[in-house]
Amino acid sequence: MSARPQILLVFDTTSLLAGDPKVWKDYKRVGSCFVPTVVLEAMQDFADSAAEPGQEKAAKEFMTFWPKSGWQQTTATATHRKLTPAEGASLSLTARLSLEMAEAAYGVALERSDAIVVFVCNGQPLLKRIAALGQDNLCGITSARLLQWARAQKEPEVVTQQVERWDQSDDSSGMSTASQARSPSKGHKKAATARKPAAKRPKPIPIQEEIIDDSAYALQNRRRGFYVKPKKTNIFAQLSTALVALVMAAFMITVLGVMWKMAFPETFNPFWQQHIQPQLKKLPPIPGLE
Repeated sequence: MSARPQILLVFDTTSLLAGDPKVWKDYKRVGSCFVPTVVLEAMQDFADSAAEPGQEKAAKEFMTFWPKSGWQQTTATATHRKLTPAEGASLSLTARLSLEMAEAAYGVALERSDAIVVFVCNGQPLLKRIAALGQDNLCGITSARLLQWARAQKEPEVVTQQVERWDQSDDSSGMSTASQARSPSKGHKKAATARKPAAKRPKPIPIQEEIIDDSAYALQNRRRGFYVKPKKTNIFAQLSTALVALVMAAFMITVLGVMWKMAFPETFNPFWQQHIQPQLKKLPPIPGLE
């Protein structure tokens, strides 16, 4: 059996707002603590102005605790089709933040395939979505379970199961490497050429390539504020619109002319005789009316 993997804790806002400096210090007994950039920015917003006084107090304490905590900030993020909302769905700020925090945890798991990533969150729907991803080295627990783990050294069952799956996948990788080592070579030069150091764990997938489908890509563009749904050009619709505008303009000019003649005939009649009638005489005759 391989050595036990490192535990990486990735926190969301709900788990941090439920703690205090003493609790946060205890978390380091379990593993390395990571805070996604989106979570750190949200905590600063809570510290500046929160809807609830308790949240503002906890956020201010955390922002004071953070610089000397030894915790690490992570910019990792990755999109997964099971984290993508339905096409056309309108996300609230809270829902969008939850999605970005889950993508951050998934991104850390892809970058650190040599460790077990534990997403700490107090929202059950988000924990269920993390579990549905089926990532071998990613699971989720609440902050209460994490505190019990840190103080009573009682590892949550979901973490134990995740470590066992990680060991099984690691053993399978080792067996595959051993089988290849036992295969006979056909020549010294060929063997020397084919002999390459086998990686113990699969190489992490670059985050930039973790775009599952077009809908996920569209979601990323909408989140960055530059997604525009393409529109089809319809020449007939454009012509119809222009014609309607022309008819409306002519109607308005006629109405204004009638109102001018009724209200101020002494100015309208000279204008009509000097400017309009000469132009009308220049128009070509209408066929059939001559």
